[in-house]
Amino acid sequence: MIKSLPNLYSFLKLSEAQLTAIIENLDYFYTFRRQPKIKYGEFQKDNIGEIRYRELLIPGYILKSKQKIIAEFLSKIDLPDYMFGSVIRKNNILNAQQHLNHNYFFTVDLKKFFQNISHHQVYNMFIVIGFSPAVSRILTKLTTYRSCLPQGAPSSPVIGNLILKNTSDKLFNLAKTNNITFTTFLDDLSFSSKDCFKKLIAEIIDIIKQGGFYPSYNKIHYRKAYCEITGLFIKGNILELPYKMAKRAQRNVFLQQYQRRVQEYNIAMGMRALKS
Repeated sequence: MIKSLPNLYSFLKLSEAQLTAIIENLDYFYTFRRQPKIKYGEFQKDNIGEIRYRELLIPGYILKSKQKIIAEFLSKIDLPDYMFGSVIRKNNILNAQQHLNHNYFFTVDLKKFFQNISHHQVYNMFIVIGFSPAVSRILTKLTTYRSCLPQGAPSSPVIGNLILKNTSDKLFNLAKTNNITFTTFLDDLSFSSKDCFKKLIAEIIDIIKQGGFYPSYNKIHYRKAYCEITGLFIKGNILELPYKMAKRAQRNVFLQQYQRRVQEYNIAMGMRALKS
């Protein structure tokens, strides 16, 4: 890991003066953008038909390029097998697949995931993985804004995963002890089992809170027989698109391609099951 400031300047391809100019003028390097949520070429809408928006902080080119360098470096750190969001060669389909052939499901979203990760947590993460205090302070300033992770920065997802890891490791150990499958997709946490585990929900929520994260209480669900996980329905040993999405696939080429990918994953899973 990087221990000295000269090595950091070399790593970021910046002079000391250039780096100082960035971290002392961060307000000039971010643009606030309220962006409509688009998925598979269509606007996402709420229950009453209103378009849903996400609030982003978009870094300017120079800062963004340095955040990409940091993100690329951090992405080389091994993450647990149960993490699927913003992980190379993983996706939401693979995440949902882990929960096939289960009967009971518990899903919870973490409220304002990036905004609720503080600069103190980011600094401590850099220290823990081996950067010096001086280097960690500068890296924290480059990757946080107004004391939290900015949603819209390329470095935020990988940092979010690394900070969540301590809490999610505890959840994984609890799940493993009770024969429960556990996965994360950034702020989406999913649990499933062949047996009822409703009695463990309070303990799961407590572990999440103790880690400094906040469950979104309108997105907590415990279900039997079938469940939606990262946008796909688990039904026995197959994955299905939600009905409305499958219907839109008849006229949306992006959704048609996605539907084919899901079907290919189902076929591949079926072939593996036959061989085992």
